[in-house]
Amino acid sequence: MAGSERIARLGQPDRIWAIPACHAEIGPLRELHEYLAAEFRAGDRIVYLGNMIGHGGATLETVDELIRFRREIIARREVLHTDVVYLRGAQEEIWHRLLQLQFAPNPGEVLQWMLSNGAAPIIRAYGGDPQAGICAARSGAKAITRWTNALRHGIRLNDGHTQFFSVIRRVALTDYSQSDQTNTMLVSAGVCPVTPLENQGETLWFGGKRFDQYSQPVHGCGRVIRGRRNELNAPMEPSIGAVSATLDSGCGPHGGMLNLACIDPSGEVEIARQFQIEQEVIDFRIIA
Repeated sequence: MAGSERIARLGQPDRIWAIPACHAEIGPLRELHEYLAAEFRAGDRIVYLGNMIGHGGATLETVDELIRFRREIIARREVLHTDVVYLRGAQEEIWHRLLQLQFAPNPGEVLQWMLSNGAAPIIRAYGGDPQAGICAARSGAKAITRWTNALRHGIRLNDGHTQFFSVIRRVALTDYSQSDQTNTMLVSAGVCPVTPLENQGETLWFGGKRFDQYSQPVHGCGRVIRGRRNELNAPMEPSIGAVSATLDSGCGPHGGMLNLACIDPSGEVEIARQFQIEQEVIDFRIIA
């Protein structure tokens, strides 16, 4: 993917609706979409901050719902197809690499790591067997290729899924260069302040150090927002600092809640709504 295709350019939105990791928890995602359908208006943007799949058992339903809701939104007057953006998180990166497992130097070890980090439900969703993958990894590149090709075929059997995985971006940026508003950057898990955005990879979906401690603009952005925290023993609740904001509440493997954040042109972040996995909706607001 060329550098220009890695970054989603959001222009000058009226509001950004940001959705952190849902980890294939279809219940709260549907509740969120129902709420957002009534709130969204032309001029807004929607950004999913990665980890849309993985861990949870509703991979196919989740991707179908993401595709359905996007079609609903972009069918409205004065809404563009670029107004809904999917970002790559750790789970999407794991899935991308898994489909190329035959090229890994130690495929057996790599697959075991992937399975321990949420990939097994995705494999099963697309008709694969994790144990068969382990056996293929022991048998060599040809066996692994047959196994991954079967997974690719499973993706193609689901309408729109191939296209869904092909349009995922790495970073989303606003562009208020012609105004006095604050530019906002949205990522999945972290960002390196010194590496050019076009060249960044691992940090974006696996996280980096000191994200919550940023006190100066990062790559010209006065507000940097991520969807998921990867630090060990960190509290699973949203946090909003002077520059950085984390929206994660542990939806999925931690049994937490799925948040919906609204960001205005000045970079002010509001956690407007939380959706529990049990589908109970809780009002919860944080204003920075």
